Amino acid sequence: KRPRKNREGDAGGEARKELLAFAVRLRQAREHAGLTQQQVAAAIGLSNYNSYQYWERAQRWPSTEYLVALCRTLGVGADLLLGIQKVCGEEFTNGSS
Repeated sequence: KRPRKNREGDAGGEARKELLAFAVRLRQAREHAGLTQQQVAAAIGLSNYNSYQYWERAQRWPSTEYLVALCRTLGVGADLLLGIQKVCGEEFTNGSS
């Protein structure tokens, strides 16, 4: 059988790559901040840390509300987490390690 193509064509593959890269940057930012997944989840108001784990496992994107809370908690900008810009002096990978 031939693999099924996504409705968006190759856009689905690109979206998955972006989500994987986000997950890597999120984990790196959390580790750089010296926090556990549970600590971050509690700091941003999640009742349990399963939702947070989905983000680091590249299973889901956080909502805009939680993205802002993550940035504040981890001390990074959304541009870093989303892969738009690197932080001066700090090298975070683009997820293609």
